[in-house]
Amino acid sequence: MTVFGSDDSRLHHGQGMGPAIQALLGVMGRDLVPPEDRRRIMDVAAAIPAALARNSFGVELRADAPDGGPVDLCVAMTHQEVADPACAAADGPWRRLWSDEAWGRVVQTIDAWRGGMFPQLRDLLLEFDTGTPGARDAGVFTAPVDLADETPETVPTNCFHADPSVGFAPLCSLSGEIGPGIHATFRRLLDRLPPWAEVFQAGRMIGRAEGAETLRVVIRRLRPDAIPPLLAGEMDPEVRDQVLGSILPLSDRLQRAGGALALSVDLTPAGISPRVGIEINDDTRFYMGRPGAWPRFFELMGEAGTAHPQLAESVLRAVGRHRLFARIPAAAILVGISHAKLLPATGGPAAKIYLGARLWHGAPE
Repeated sequence: MTVFGSDDSRLHHGQGMGPAIQALLGVMGRDLVPPEDRRRIMDVAAAIPAALARNSFGVELRADAPDGGPVDLCVAMTHQEVADPACAAADGPWRRLWSDEAWGRVVQTIDAWRGGMFPQLRDLLLEFDTGTPGARDAGVFTAPVDLADETPETVPTNCFHADPSVGFAPLCSLSGEIGPGIHATFRRLLDRLPPWAEVFQAGRMIGRAEGAETLRVVIRRLRPDAIPPLLAGEMDPEVRDQVLGSILPLSDRLQRAGGALALSVDLTPAGISPRVGIEINDDTRFYMGRPGAWPRFFELMGEAGTAHPQLAESVLRAVGRHRLFARIPAAAILVGISHAKLLPATGGPAAKIYLGARLWHGAPE
């Protein structure tokens, strides 16, 4: 089979991403996403340009609830997708997902990207809140083209490391300037990174009140024992110990079971916010539709009270290659687990699960 090409024009533009998301929800089942949540998700999906279904997309679920709780919808854009006119059409349904200020920045950024600016930008990830009625403005995350994906570097050279002002330029276009205090915090963080650790994503939750005041960065290729030194001096020691005491023990067990860890931190002018997250994946390409190490990961998370058994069962059932019969020009949808994210909570870690999907066409295997 071959992946949906970005030049494939057979998607249903009148329904936006609705058919693609409906296919994913069908695979996930009603136990995982109840009907009332589906209606909210589909309302948002129908407003997102159909071109974005040519890339990976997915949902964010709460792990401690049997039905996944309120769902966030995640979609990705590359330079090829932004060429679609619907991505900047002021009279299209896409417009209603953004506030006036944010929409102006979205159009400005898309026009600049189309025109050859931001050559360092590989992709843009958007995270829409579907659980809050009337919510606007997605969380926005960027990744550069020069990441060391297949050939890790002792000292990473991507633009986040080599020239942060260049690396953050697309994000500033989308969300406003990053102040000198946050830049200073980021540079201190870079100075403390151990060998091989790489900042691979930067973003802002612009739909949240605190989102414009922070910068979220995600750092991969870390061992659990490398995380406490990164936070030293950037957080109150007592707060840091509480945060890490909640999420680090389970992270260590997951890493020993084969998980790859990434650290998510929100930077402020004063240092690092207590909203620290540790992401776990099985270090394989999640959209190949295989469970990989996730049965064991869910077992460990269940022992820690972090993942509800019913949710784990439903998620693992959704993983795989599924033949499609819906009115969509794809023979199958591949569903996999992108990653889990552990967050500090009273009594132990809380967790989110990120399910990812990709449409395929051709004869199903």
